[in-house]
Order: sequence, then C-alpha cells, then structure tokens
Amino acid sequence: MYDYKPDYKPEYSGSYQPAYPTEAYQAAYLQAEKRVQERLHFYRHLAAYVIGGASFIAIYLLSSLAAGGLYYPWFIWPMLFWGIGLTFHFLNVFVFSGTHDRQKMIEAEMRRMGIKSEI
Repeated sequence: MYDYKPDYKPEYSGSYQPAYPTEAYQAAYLQAEKRVQERLHFYRHLAAYVIGGASFIAIYLLSSLAAGGLYYPWFIWPMLFWGIGLTFHFLNVFVFSGTHDRQKMIEAEMRRMGIKSEI
C-alpha cells in the first residue's frame, strides 16, 4: 500500500532549489525575481528623492542666507512633483503589483481571439 523509503534523500543542486524545478516553479521564480527588481528600483528612486531633496534644500539655504535672508522656498515645487511621481511608483510596486501582468493580459486576449494556449 504505502511505499516508505526511510533512506530517501531528495537531490539538491547545491542551492535551496530542487535539482529539477518544475515549470510552475520556474515561472513563479521569474515572477518573484521581477517583483524584487521592481522593489529595488523603487528603493533607489526613494534614495534619489531624499538625496535630491536634501540637495535642493541645502542650495536654497546657502543661496538665501548668502543673499541676506530667507526668500521664496522654490525647492518645494520640484520636490512636490517628484514626490507625486514617487507616490505613483510606490503604488505601482506595492499596491497594484501583479494586477496588470502583461503575460496574463496577452493570454486573456488570445483566449478572446479563440487561440488555445500551448503551455
């Protein structure tokens, strides 16, 4: 009935992945890799925003104080619009991730056209 093999050890290729990953595993791995890349890109964008914003404020303070007083805080406008872009980037990566998967959309369109998937 039940074939129990106490000395059975699964084969591993030296990493945490099985030696022969399934097609579903490979697809999931590629999707996870894509999401990690998107998150890393967002973090780089966030770092650039912080460094750029600090630079704008430093330029404003140095130039205003050198001119004899604080003047119109012009740095708020580039930081505002850059922040709007950063907000959309955040929403795309963390909130709406996966909802607009290109491959799924292509497969759905092919089904609507009556073409069967070969996968």
